Amino acid sequence: MPSSGAEEANDNSGLVGIKVCANWRIWMRIGEIDREVEISTFGQTRDFIFDSAVYESIHLKIPPTVYPPRRDTEILVEAIDRLKGETGFATEIGCGSGAISISLARRGWRVNACDINPLAVAATRGNAIQNDVADLISVEEGGPGEEKWFIPDNTDLLVWNIPYLLSLDSEASSLGPMEEASLSDRDEQGGWSAFLLEYLEKCQERLPGILVILLLRIDPVSPSKSSDWHRQGWASRCLITERLGDETLEARCFWRPGNGREAELRLTSDSTMDDARMLPTEGWQRLRAVEQKGGRGRRGAEWRSEKGDMTATWSLNQRILKRIDAGLLQTSIGAEIASRLSMDCKWPNDLMHEGEKAGGILLESGSNQESIRVGVGINRYPREFGGAPTSGWSETIGESEAEAVFRMVDAAIASIAENHSRLPHLSTSELMASTWSNLSRTISTGMIASTKTSDVRIAGLEKSGELQILDSYVMENCGDVDGILMTF
Repeated sequence: MPSSGAEEANDNSGLVGIKVCANWRIWMRIGEIDREVEISTFGQTRDFIFDSAVYESIHLKIPPTVYPPRRDTEILVEAIDRLKGETGFATEIGCGSGAISISLARRGWRVNACDINPLAVAATRGNAIQNDVADLISVEEGGPGEEKWFIPDNTDLLVWNIPYLLSLDSEASSLGPMEEASLSDRDEQGGWSAFLLEYLEKCQERLPGILVILLLRIDPVSPSKSSDWHRQGWASRCLITERLGDETLEARCFWRPGNGREAELRLTSDSTMDDARMLPTEGWQRLRAVEQKGGRGRRGAEWRSEKGDMTATWSLNQRILKRIDAGLLQTSIGAEIASRLSMDCKWPNDLMHEGEKAGGILLESGSNQESIRVGVGINRYPREFGGAPTSGWSETIGESEAEAVFRMVDAAIASIAENHSRLPHLSTSELMASTWSNLSRTISTGMIASTKTSDVRIAGLEKSGELQILDSYVMENCGDVDGILMTF
């Protein structure tokens, strides 16, 4: 008979389900269970030295079935080293040997760690003692999905090397059952990342300002994806990306814009751009209108909204222009919003779908003002305007309410422009690379570009936000939206 926590299959297959946690049961044959016990009992504990570029080496003892530090562990530590500001309380999920938790403790964090593998729990406790940080690390057995598992209220930072192997992967099939439970992603849509996201969405009041750093496999794509977080209104920045063999790993951080504080909401507004002049100049400030009666576009052009559209304005401190040129800021915001709403960005600031305009972005500032205003207007449904057909987000992401779209747009802008106390700013080169990646996706769909004299090829993006265009083997910069015609 199976022991407590085990369940026999009812199909005479000889399988026994071992309950690892509430949402994870490993099906093993009796022989496989014996093998797991044998590995755990008679396997060799290894001595391991984990080197850090910043701090002295960490000496570890790693028992059987416990994940040893590898390059993905180093990437996470390097991502942590990019953080700035004060330390605080951190939680690590899946602590394994304890390398990450010990690294956090050495940097001044107090750490609450957990793992579903009892040998990993013992290893982390022992390694914390060996490396003189036991007073800064507490370790518990368990993890996401366990009935009594939770993230402590005082958590400022959460770190998780998300398991990314799939049960059908050849590498996963060669693992022992406990190793597979620790290293494999959930088969459900969204994987373990979506499970964590759902948990945090229920804890917004308890953990409004939590910063999450996840190690994700982005190529080949794993069930755990950053796009799930973006759809729920979480801002993000990539801290490190690295190609390892046939895989690409990424350490990405996620946070709620403005530490979860809601935007100012107006039922009606003549123009959110004008109303936003009264917003404070410090902090993450934005204003949304349920219905905007006026509004304007580039060079004072009329922008007509209907009730149900998304109309909002963000007030950014002028200091951002010391880091990012206004032209690049506008284009990068447009490209990021377009990417998250499954639209195209027509340089520099139009949101398009199948050649029809769905929305736009406008930047304004005055010489005597301390802020830059970023206005965004997006149609919900297609319609005609001035005799021309327009599109809306209903044709790209489906029937979402304006509030949900606002959260996605808010997260997109915060990912670029919010001054987070613990995160580095995006560099101009990072911003240019991500913006060009989004723009080039649109260009590659067959868009035709031309000037008044000839067809041209869009070849790149300048740090000013201007386009690099190739005309008869001559490279030129184009900063005038009226100087280039783009046909979809």
